[in-house]
Amino acid sequence: MAIESKASTTRQRKIDKSELIKDVEPYPDAYQKERAERFGVCQKAIWQALKKLGLTYKKTLRHLKGVMLISGVRGFGEGGVSC
Repeated sequence: MAIESKASTTRQRKIDKSELIKDVEPYPDAYQKERAERFGVCQKAIWQALKKLGLTYKKTLRHLKGVMLISGVRGFGEGGVSC
């Protein structure tokens, strides 16, 4: 009796990454909850997708809600406030 391996398949995702990026561009200061409502998913799914894409939420004094920035990993002392 031999164990056979299953063919790997890619899971169907609810959030299309390219659509999420298109949503961030016109609405950089939208709350994750607002994005979740637009995509029909929970807020945690949006948080996880943004994290995987390297999109971070940076608070500034210019905007009430903040600004979404596409950035790499930043250390402390490089300016800005990290959440």
